[in-house]
Amino acid sequence: INPEVEVTEFLTEAGFSHAPLGAGAIHYLADDAEPAAAGIVQSLVPARSDAWAWMLDRLNAPPQGPVEALAGAAEIGGITAELHAALQSNPERPGFPSRVATAGELATWRSGAASQLEAAIAALEGQDRARLAAVARRVAVHFDAIAEAPSPWISRIHGDYHLGQLLTTDAGFVVTDFEGEPARPLAER
Repeated sequence: INPEVEVTEFLTEAGFSHAPLGAGAIHYLADDAEPAAAGIVQSLVPARSDAWAWMLDRLNAPPQGPVEALAGAAEIGGITAELHAALQSNPERPGFPSRVATAGELATWRSGAASQLEAAIAALEGQDRARLAAVARRVAVHFDAIAEAPSPWISRIHGDYHLGQLLTTDAGFVVTDFEGEPARPLAER
């Protein structure tokens, strides 16, 4: 199932008010394959910009801009907490777990973090690669905390959450784009 369709539908049913409401989806049905999402119908969100552009603008607008940026960060933090609560609200629904993580999952997360760090180093060149390699050990030390965390909770997440995924509107911030990290396979997203 396309995560954009699945998560939008779930959040609409959960009553999460900081995302476009899902109104339906169009699926392509091939004779011998699983249905594939061909389109989604969502409520229109009249936006001014995304939160990244808004934040940069606020940080570059003294004297009150940085104060507004901090207030915006606090608002985004509250919306993020509401998003996570909504995503945990129906653990019986397939694809939306809400439970304590297993030791195996923690080990997988730890090795995944290590693999991502190695891939990041490999993707860089020259001085950028040397700078990241120089701090990699200090970063990697913290990966053990993942596997040793006491009773960490597992739930569905946004999958590619950053300020560019929030729109700024007259009413505040709206979370969008639940498709997940596009560089990852659909099953992982």
